[in-house]
Amino acid sequence: MIKRLLLLFVLLVFSEDCFSSHAAGMDLTYECLTTDTVWTGNYQVTISTQAWGDECSWNIINNNTGAIVSSGNGYNSNSTYTINVCIPSGNYTFNWFDSWGDGWHGGSYTVTTNTGTVLTSGSPPNGSSGSSTFTSPGSSCTYTVTTYPAHTYRVTLKFYRDCSNGISAPSTFSLGYFSNSCNYSNSSTMNQVSFQNITPACTSIPNPCSTPGIVGIEEYIYQTIITL
Repeated sequence: MIKRLLLLFVLLVFSEDCFSSHAAGMDLTYECLTTDTVWTGNYQVTISTQAWGDECSWNIINNNTGAIVSSGNGYNSNSTYTINVCIPSGNYTFNWFDSWGDGWHGGSYTVTTNTGTVLTSGSPPNGSSGSSTFTSPGSSCTYTVTTYPAHTYRVTLKFYRDCSNGISAPSTFSLGYFSNSCNYSNSSTMNQVSFQNITPACTSIPNPCSTPGIVGIEEYIYQTIITL
């Protein structure tokens, strides 16, 4: 327990010293790792964005159980993303969302099998949400399991930035950590894994991050895995 407390304390001080001048706040969490399972999907979700890509998000729900089998958010504008997803046989709904409520501005989504068969697709023209249904014939999903040594942790940093001040968020954070009981110290790079605009939507104001005089908040998530 002493090792864990020291680890989080050092991360908090290091991050605040470097970036508190343009962060609305920070949130730190960690989890102890024993094994990690990475699935190789039998389908692909392709997300193509135009303007205001950060407003777009989605999920896929199993119609029988209501369980979310995959989801995504935090996209840049004018970009294309391909996400591997594992979807067993059954009936599903693809739900799209737009945080501003005016559609995806020409952006689109497509769900395809590994052989290129399109299961569902769309280009949300307007509104804050919508959906399309599809049936998955199902095919094998493969996975690999990574086993970690003792005292291995995944550390997550949520960095909140005022996007109206013109100072960009860092692409990485450098994490310094140590353990008194082991007399051990080291450092690790925390890479960005997601991004989203979390400013509450208001129909009378455009995107807060591009509107003078309006404060918008963005959330950036960084992660690293360390072993003490």
